[in-house]
Amino acid sequence: MTLTGVFAKYADRGDELVTAGLRRALVLAVLLFSVTCAHAEEANRLPWEKFGFVVGGFIVSSDTELRVDSATGIGVSVDLEDSLGLDSKLGTYRIGLMYRPGNSRRHQIEFQYFESSRSGDKTLDNDLEIGDKFFPAGTTVHSELGLRFLNVDYSYAFLQDERVRLAVSAGVHTTDVKFSIESSETPTSEDESFTAPLPVIGLRADFVLTPRWRFKSTLDLMYLEYRGLEGVLTDAYVGIEYLAFKNIGFGFGLNGIRYRVEGDGNDPNGMDFKGVLQLDLDGAVLYARYFF
Repeated sequence: MTLTGVFAKYADRGDELVTAGLRRALVLAVLLFSVTCAHAEEANRLPWEKFGFVVGGFIVSSDTELRVDSATGIGVSVDLEDSLGLDSKLGTYRIGLMYRPGNSRRHQIEFQYFESSRSGDKTLDNDLEIGDKFFPAGTTVHSELGLRFLNVDYSYAFLQDERVRLAVSAGVHTTDVKFSIESSETPTSEDESFTAPLPVIGLRADFVLTPRWRFKSTLDLMYLEYRGLEGVLTDAYVGIEYLAFKNIGFGFGLNGIRYRVEGDGNDPNGMDFKGVLQLDLDGAVLYARYFF
């Protein structure tokens, strides 16, 4: 074989190698594209949306007990609805945000905010002592209680398919409390305020009943005892949601919150509340939700 023939033979073989390499690369590219499309299609088939914004109302019945201790001793617990005439039923608004990062949508970040402001006037049937201030029986008092709740939670779905999504969660539920009472007959008044961020753990359970109907439930629990602060929290919700349009749904549910915080006034984080606040909220939630 001449030198020219040798070069021609290896040139032909090189063309075959290049052609075979291109074929393999093309096949690999097609496979990768197919896998990517399959994952994207699977993510699109999942009913768990990536983002949601909720706005609604909370029609609630409340039962509140407050004890504010003086500098020298322990005070008396007061039922704010019965003893001070605060409204036991009220309506308030709620807003919430939800985002699921990543393609699997197993991770979820939630924000929720709502508040409750109530006031009342009452002529006292008995002597009342709140903190260092004394209000004798027969005195007419005006009192106000403002509560603000900001909840931030992260959850991970350990079980998720086209019908069921079960997740564990952890977060911080922060409650801002402002209470004031004053006499309309004497210059006597008392003000208390504090902010209590409480860590919680919980569960999330969502079920697809039909393409348009879903069942939703959440449960958050907490018990904390740390440096003069003791807190207990239970927040449970069950509800149903109807997806009326492509990106809009409407929901109805029941929410029960049990909250108790006790402080000795020596919390190093700045919560100087000395006393006990116990709060029970039970009510119905109505909302509209935008999602995609």
